[in-house]
Amino acid sequence: DSLWNIAQAYGVTVDQLKEMNPQVKNWDLIFRGDEIKIPLSLDNLMAKASIATHFGLNLGVDFLVDSIESNFGSYDYGYANPGMDLTVPPNSRITAFLPGKVILSERVNDLYGEMVVVDHGNNLKTVYARLGSRTV
Repeated sequence: DSLWNIAQAYGVTVDQLKEMNPQVKNWDLIFRGDEIKIPLSLDNLMAKASIATHFGLNLGVDFLVDSIESNFGSYDYGYANPGMDLTVPPNSRITAFLPGKVILSERVNDLYGEMVVVDHGNNLKTVYARLGSRTV
């Protein structure tokens, strides 16, 4: 990726990326594995409808909203849901919502099945469970 492509993908400006990452001395030399901070807000992701793209869905945000199975804080399973559960059609290709580090990739149990957990930093993690298969 280039700095321009990264900025476009996340709905931010090149200047915002540079301001957020003063540790980068030469923006012409970005290598695979380099880490940069991206100033994100849910508002700018939703406004660009890129949230669906992050989930591998090209069906639009309305489809994604209709996919909500259990809301944050709901007691559908006897405890306050610490996240939001989405159901997508079988064989959907799911990609990480935000950049991060995979901290778990395994079959967990019969309820969650094949599962991947991504740590995005700042105490934010996403859990991808009940997957038909997983490739990390």
